[in-house]
Amino acid sequence: MLSDRGPLVSVVIPTHNREHSIARAVRSVMGQTYTDLEIVVVDDASTDGTMHLLESLAARDSRLRFVRLPVRSGAQHARNVGIEAACGGYVAFLDSDNEWDGDKLERQMDLLLARPADDLVAYCGMRRVASGVAVAEELPTATGSVYRVALSRWLADTSTLVVPRAVLARAGSFREGLTAYQEWDLCIRLARVCEFDCVPACLVTYRCGDEYSISADLLGNATGYASVVAAHRGEIVACCGKQTLGHHYVNSGHMFLLARKRELALRFYGRAVVTSPRPSIVLDVLAGLGGQVRRDVLAIVKRTIGRAHG
Repeated sequence: MLSDRGPLVSVVIPTHNREHSIARAVRSVMGQTYTDLEIVVVDDASTDGTMHLLESLAARDSRLRFVRLPVRSGAQHARNVGIEAACGGYVAFLDSDNEWDGDKLERQMDLLLARPADDLVAYCGMRRVASGVAVAEELPTATGSVYRVALSRWLADTSTLVVPRAVLARAGSFREGLTAYQEWDLCIRLARVCEFDCVPACLVTYRCGDEYSISADLLGNATGYASVVAAHRGEIVACCGKQTLGHHYVNSGHMFLLARKRELALRFYGRAVVTSPRPSIVLDVLAGLGGQVRRDVLAIVKRTIGRAHG
């Protein structure tokens, strides 16, 4: 039951054409042991039976309400609309093809409510599932001031986060226009203004291998990763050094190579070597190319070095 003051936690779920999974996601929130919550589903102009399912679920649980966008605007915009519509002092996120363990929110709220000030983000681990089988578990380890960690690597999935509204107001909401890695960008900005704590357990099920999943969009993943690195380039160098930036460029190169964007891959490999011409960077580049040191690869690296020092 909700208290007279309204829910303490708002759970924001963006969705688009998820009639095959939205009910499972919403029910995993409805079944939480922590009950002082509302569920705000933002339907991003679905054309399937998603809205029908939401109306049916809302008729059974008054904690569920939804906003329907007339034109598809993307998951980041949908999340930001949900944040604006939320009533709770804390905001949690869940993707509509994922789900929570029953005590996920309770265990995270225990961490958050133990601190009197709105200066803490809580996250947890997640299990990756493909075709109904767990294929990987990702357990969190970074706590306290995690700014440097967040700049050096991806930190947490959106569905694992619970954030005080006041912290979101200081850090800013989701950056719209990113094709992927929006949660990494958000975590960097959150880590600038507050500390992180975690429940060291996998409390979120992340379903991968779904044909509808952005994880299947290799070019979108590569572009999103590179965009986050570009947005935080100065911070990365200042806090972590050029070697970390070089490794980010290597990762971008690997991802563009997987997406069959060879010229973009070579461009980022060249940036990596110019930024941090260490043996580890060069070896990572060669590993990404399968150990084949080709004339055109060396030429593009040479041209990039020449422009940097010319």
